[in-house]
Amino acid sequence: MAVNHKSVKGTGLCKLRSSITSNDGTTLTEVETWNGPYSELKTKQLSVVLGVKGTNLVPTEADHGILTITREVDLSTTGDSTVPNQEIIEVLWPELRKAVETNLFFKDLTDAQIQSVKKSVAAGEAYSPEDDPVAAKLWSKLARGNTEWSTGVPVVRRTTTKRTGKETKGKAWYRDTPPVDVEGDWEFLKTVNETRRDGKSYTQTEEWTGAEKWDEDLYPVAGGGDP
Repeated sequence: MAVNHKSVKGTGLCKLRSSITSNDGTTLTEVETWNGPYSELKTKQLSVVLGVKGTNLVPTEADHGILTITREVDLSTTGDSTVPNQEIIEVLWPELRKAVETNLFFKDLTDAQIQSVKKSVAAGEAYSPEDDPVAAKLWSKLARGNTEWSTGVPVVRRTTTKRTGKETKGKAWYRDTPPVDVEGDWEFLKTVNETRRDGKSYTQTEEWTGAEKWDEDLYPVAGGGDP
């Protein structure tokens, strides 16, 4: 489910997410989630309650709340032109574990210094901060067993649900540009391109995985060879 923050001008309401699913091709169900001042959410709930499948308003802290609105369209009685396509774009940050010495805190240490610290730890020898304060920090962490640190890599996911039409089938595992910009200096590889038909509608899921560098010889750009 995507987190698509969308504020409503002139109010304190914010649309957090909107997702659409199909049930065996017979219905389309859309679920919206809003947050904001409880009184404004209550007004919105009352304004839509007669035209939707259901609503749920839950109070949170500081006179705020979360409102969920569920709409359902019966495809057997609805023309194609009234049912929109749905595109959800998410940016995920799964965990990546890296060696502790690769952290930017230790970027000024040379390979020789890092190896010297590791040898001292292995031999049970102390490492004086007077030798190098940053190297001593590395020694301290390794001596405590802190050998890794966690960071994140971006994964851009686009989920497209279409009411009718022919599926778009494509390849994966080639260098490509995702549909949204991601902060940072990343190269992206298209790693998922799946299509699932559900009755009359179908859903296509695409993912782009970021890295500092993808091997240009092993992973060509889109259209640059067989991935």
